[in-house]
Amino acid sequence: MSSSDPFQYFELDRKTATQSDVKRAYAKRLKTTRPEDDPAAFMTLRSKLDSALQQVKWREQNEALTPDYEDEDFETEEDDEDTDENEAVLTDIASGAPEETPDRATAETDIPANENDLDNSSASDMDLPDLTGASWDEPDDDPWAEEPDLEPQSSSAPAPAQTPFFLTDAERVRSAIEDITDLLNRPSDRVKWANWTAILDREAFDGLDVFQLLSSELRAFLCRHTGMGDPDRQVSLPPDIPASILIKIDDRFGWSQQSRADWYSRDQNIWISRLIDLAERATGTSTQANQQKKAWTAKPVTGKIQPGRMGFASAGWLIFWIFIRILIIITVIRLIIDLF
Repeated sequence: MSSSDPFQYFELDRKTATQSDVKRAYAKRLKTTRPEDDPAAFMTLRSKLDSALQQVKWREQNEALTPDYEDEDFETEEDDEDTDENEAVLTDIASGAPEETPDRATAETDIPANENDLDNSSASDMDLPDLTGASWDEPDDDPWAEEPDLEPQSSSAPAPAQTPFFLTDAERVRSAIEDITDLLNRPSDRVKWANWTAILDREAFDGLDVFQLLSSELRAFLCRHTGMGDPDRQVSLPPDIPASILIKIDDRFGWSQQSRADWYSRDQNIWISRLIDLAERATGTSTQANQQKKAWTAKPVTGKIQPGRMGFASAGWLIFWIFIRILIIITVIRLIIDLF
């Protein structure tokens, strides 16, 4: 419904609707208007709720400030009594001997004789309107205090706070390093490559960022484990990591073939490459990258060797241009000396 009237929107009567009626109508519409499905419709629903509650509040305050007459019969009876009293007064005046009615006598005795009596009259004898406590300048402290059930409540437990992805990745990598440390303490299991892949091939490491984090942390772990941080460090194969396993790990991450810009990563890669050289000598095998490199270098060169782009003529022209530039530089220097 596109009406701007909030009461038409909630299908309520403007004159009789209460705040409870508005809240119930809001809760009914909230079942079909979900913020995640239609944010615009939900914002419209909230604005209609605010407008309807505010208008009901204004109407109730206005009714509290306005006297409430019982019905039209009461007014009719008062009018009839006033008419009868006026007719009696006119009759007394016409006869020349007006009689004081009890109401008149009471009215005359109730009138103070002078201003002092008026000032000293007790305020308790005066009929004052009842104070309702309603005020336009004193709004409720919390108009939403009685509506805890406006939003849909879920019966399930509140969802735990989400951990940032980089902290989650770091925790997963830390857990993998701990599992590798535990694997190294089991001699019969650390020689089996399947036990290593069970850790390195986890689904949690499928992403590029977490894989790079795993590569960096595992490389640092192997460097520390093999004595890179020792003052008198010497490259030697660790006794608890088989040489074949070390080669397969390097094949997976490619540390020995990487050239990094930062000195720390570069030193670690150089250290790993020296370990791989020792492992290749110990096993008689090499990493896949080294095998490809050896295949390329061992490939025979067939056919005639084509002359390079720079022949004798090009070399002569190069010498000539170098000589010309030297002459130009000498001439410029002499001009500068002559000027000064």
